[in-house]
Amino acid sequence: MNHVIETTPDNFDFKMTIVGIPVPAVLALIAAIFFFSYLYPAPFIYILAAVPLAYAIRIHTLRAYPVIVKADLGGPMPSTLAIKGLPASFKEDIENAIAGNKLVVIGLPKKQKFNFLKTVLSKYIYTRAGFCEFTHSENFSMSFRPLDKKALLLSYHSKQSLQDAISILLKRGWQIEGSQSTESNLISMVYTQTMVYNPLTASAE
Repeated sequence: MNHVIETTPDNFDFKMTIVGIPVPAVLALIAAIFFFSYLYPAPFIYILAAVPLAYAIRIHTLRAYPVIVKADLGGPMPSTLAIKGLPASFKEDIENAIAGNKLVVIGLPKKQKFNFLKTVLSKYIYTRAGFCEFTHSENFSMSFRPLDKKALLLSYHSKQSLQDAISILLKRGWQIEGSQSTESNLISMVYTQTMVYNPLTASAE
């Protein structure tokens, strides 16, 4: 197993953000605007006053928490997870491991707040056709190990996007299993293809 990262409680932390601003700060700014608008109805002035403050909070957050992972949990505003205590190459290390048919092994403490981090990182890895495994550890850690035999169902709304994903996996030594299928609903078409990886027969380029 290739050890990559191990943190300590003193240097590791993460925050849920909206456009780079921590959610508690966003809620506090909105509450302040409504409060002062109730006392003196001039919401446009308060919004203008909040903009530079929000920008300053965003700059401070991104400096202190430089690793940004898209949370993509739905909703009208883009949400991200801002993390501190990890190297700048954190996401690149994960993507290189996926491209090299490695399993991403992430250790997390048994604390409730880390469940959200687990959800975000799982989605980040799976949407890149990768696999991960979570273990219990005292602090956040990440390591890689060779991938065992796996099957993966690719699913895209565009046939070209599916073909591009298939091509990437074929270059990584994966094989096509079965034929492509198409499902439709009232809104769109979904194109799927099952891919399999066997380390004994793979010949990743």
